[in-house]
Amino acid sequence: MAKKRSHLDLSFRDHGRITVPPLARRFTRRRENLLAHPDHEEDLHRLRIAGKSLRYAMEVFEVCYGKAFHECLTQVENIVEQLGTVHDCDVFIGRLREYQESKPETGVTAVRGIQEIRSELEKKRIRQFRTMYKNLKSFGGKRFHKRLMKSMNGVH
Repeated sequence: MAKKRSHLDLSFRDHGRITVPPLARRFTRRRENLLAHPDHEEDLHRLRIAGKSLRYAMEVFEVCYGKAFHECLTQVENIVEQLGTVHDCDVFIGRLREYQESKPETGVTAVRGIQEIRSELEKKRIRQFRTMYKNLKSFGGKRFHKRLMKSMNGVH
């Protein structure tokens, strides 16, 4: 009977092969959810969190793999960055809205200033979301996953 390998017997590279794929699958599932429901802020937030987990794991294991893995990591980094920008806009817009609702006695000048800032943030959010959404569509969940797996099984 063959002896079962302990996780202590695995190389760092092998640990990468165990750690990264489930995170990539979660990210691609969350991607599909957001593409199906682009107006759901919660789906965007979940995708961002899944992307950050994948990104951090890929950064840890990047030393074990070659150029193709690095290219996959760069793609994840770019999307996570875009998701973060959109999320930041959502948070700031929400805080401005809450402030306006909690301070009805705010002067006319302040109200105009807040409305102007909110309007600019909303425009920025729309631009950023369009760019991010386009990149997510071209990301190709299954294609990405296949390239990632291939990059982890190739020779370094």
